Amino acid sequence: MRNITLKRTNGEELKLDLMKFRRTGDFVNNPYLKNDDVLIFPSSDLDRNFFSINGAINKPGKYHFRDGDKLNNAIELAMELIKLMRMLQKQKLTV
Repeated sequence: MRNITLKRTNGEELKLDLMKFRRTGDFVNNPYLKNDDVLIFPSSDLDRNFFSINGAINKPGKYHFRDGDKLNNAIELAMELIKLMRMLQKQKLTV
């Protein structure tokens, strides 16, 4: 659901992140398809293309890694920090 390539007939290529769209509602990651558009889905290698996030977050688990991902992207995909943990001064996240 992440790092999908959309190729348009005019040569334009877009990188899409449908998981991020589902979490944030940002339509940049879910554009309308046009006639003759091609979607290319990346191969999945659970040992290389994924990261795990656990700790004080709402949805711990494994997520597909996308070039350029940072810690804040991981937290966003995992549905944010648990509200109680935001009130504490120290948090421990395992990424």
